[in-house]
Amino acid sequence: MFNNIDTREALEPYLELTQAVRLGELMAFTTAVEKHSARFTQDGNYSLVQRLRHSVIKTGLRNISLSYSRISFKDIATKLRLDTEQDAEYMCAKAIRDGVIEATLNHDEGYLASNTSGNVYSTTQPQEQFHQRIEFCLAVHNDAVKAMQYPPKEAVVLDDVAAKASKDKDDTKDSENKAEPDDDDDDAMEEDE
Repeated sequence: MFNNIDTREALEPYLELTQAVRLGELMAFTTAVEKHSARFTQDGNYSLVQRLRHSVIKTGLRNISLSYSRISFKDIATKLRLDTEQDAEYMCAKAIRDGVIEATLNHDEGYLASNTSGNVYSTTQPQEQFHQRIEFCLAVHNDAVKAMQYPPKEAVVLDDVAAKASKDKDDTKDSENKAEPDDDDDDAMEEDE
């Protein structure tokens, strides 16, 4: 959609917003909003764009929680370009409550500690998913092979016989129609005599 020549220019501001939200970069988001605020207002989307700020912060927090097992609120505020440590603490608490990140807050020492998930590869879950994918691929392959097979010879012979029979019927109907003279022609002949 963004690469279509007809819509590229019209959607360029929205592409910048999308990239900022996807990467969780608050500075890029703020720059895009300031740069294209007139366009967003003209389109009637400015209030919607302003509400995306929280999504940008949540994405940034998710990236931080995946990268760091423990990080101070001060560092979070610096990375996300928030005003204060209290803002960072509030955003972290909201993200935890919303289920965006799995972490715990230590208010006394002022840090966010990410909950480390267990080793997924120590379970049978990857093996089961891999097995399901292989079964699906094999089923698609088998269906494709069945679809490419020729019908049995008996079915081909029966089809040929049925086709010949219907052709013979059509030919006999055509010859009967040609053999029967029109009633109008007979009347015309009688008048001539």
